[in-house]
Amino acid sequence: MQAVLNMELQCASKYAKLVEADYATGIQNLRESIKSYTAARKFINDYKVAKKINSDAGMKEELQTQAKICDEMIDLLPQKIEKINMALI
Repeated sequence: MQAVLNMELQCASKYAKLVEADYATGIQNLRESIKSYTAARKFINDYKVAKKINSDAGMKEELQTQAKICDEMIDLLPQKIEKINMALI
């Protein structure tokens, strides 16, 4: 479980950090990062259902931290995309 989650989070992080001279490619990388963070969060949620855990607080601290990172990045990356788009106008 932890290995799969770690791989998904590493992919998400790498996509978010890729620097591209082409803005469209950079935005696409950020969208891929959002997809990976969303997949990781779904994986965590599915784990909670399987283990009959009602909230993030019922998980181990490491999983709570990873869930929080997913939630934050899912919220922040669209804002970053919007800033890039606004800079292009």
